[in-house]
Amino acid sequence: MSKPATTTASPDVAEASVSAARQPCAEVSPHRIEEEVRRCLAASPQLRIHSLVVRRIDQGICLQGVVDSPESTRDACSIARTVSGVDRVLNRLMVAPSAPARN
Repeated sequence: MSKPATTTASPDVAEASVSAARQPCAEVSPHRIEEEVRRCLAASPQLRIHSLVVRRIDQGICLQGVVDSPESTRDACSIARTVSGVDRVLNRLMVAPSAPARN
């Protein structure tokens, strides 16, 4: 009977793996943060934001656009804060109630 073959990583390979694991994660690009905020806001069924603009600022993002209620403004800011990399939200959303329905 032959012994099963065993493999072991060389010390150099093992050390390279450990040092790679210790390196800090790369910072998320501002563009990706903006895209993720837009995606999260679009996925929220209760929000209607017209002319949405999302821009990266220091430690956060700036939201611009038009919403139909003050509650939507608060909801949009809360949702934006859930995105990784967003510590601050500069709220430049304007409230414009929707037009009454025509008969």
